[in-house]
Amino acid sequence: MSFSWTYLTRRFVGFNYRDFFATAMISSWFASKGLNYLAQKEDNEWTNQRVYTNDESDIHYRDHSNKTDGAVKREHAFRYTAKIKAMRAE
Repeated sequence: MSFSWTYLTRRFVGFNYRDFFATAMISSWFASKGLNYLAQKEDNEWTNQRVYTNDESDIHYRDHSNKTDGAVKREHAFRYTAKIKAMRAE
């Protein structure tokens, strides 16, 4: 096997504008898929924090960490609203 000077002297992939454009398109597609996945995950976590159940037959309810801070604050807000409505009714 002989040593080839063309291997050392050929141009770098980034210098070829067509290769650079194709690489940029493929990279941006993967980046958009990754960002979309992260955004969807964040939205689902935000929604799941605020939607919860007080059904004790649910196996997840028995977990002590089931209710998040947002869920507990929501429950306190409902209790406070009921208290205010009862006071106004008097």
